[in-house]
Amino acid sequence: MDDALKPHAMFGILFGLLVSIELWCCAALLLTALT
Repeated sequence: MDDALKPHAMFGILFGLLVSIELWCCAALLLTALT
């Protein structure tokens, strides 16, 4: 059970980081475009 759950947990963490990075990049681009 643990060996099967570990990859999913790692993937979830990596996916969360990628999404947060994309959101921050989009927010920065919008701010620079508006100002």
